Amino acid sequence: MRAGDMTERIALYRPVITEGASGSQIKTYEATGVYWAQISSRRDYRTDEVGEHFADATAVFLVRSSVEVDEYWQLIHEGKKYEVQTCPLNRRLGMRTLNCQRVNE
Repeated sequence: MRAGDMTERIALYRPVITEGASGSQIKTYEATGVYWAQISSRRDYRTDEVGEHFADATAVFLVRSSVEVDEYWQLIHEGKKYEVQTCPLNRRLGMRTLNCQRVNE
């Protein structure tokens, strides 16, 4: 991995579960930092289900192995929100691969 490949900025958010007044669980996200990343691939497509059209997008980001991240965290890149699905570590290259799914809001 060359440092020059890390040209994109991403913001990472950790999920935090708290208990509401009625005892229900409330999920919020807490910012952990802004990091340099590389986009390995990005795909936008539409799916049709029962006659309805749904936008779907995936992206793969590469970050340094020292970046703390886990599954179900969220990240924001260029104003678009993604959820981290998997984040395997490649020790040989010193990178972590973030396989992400775009969050439809």
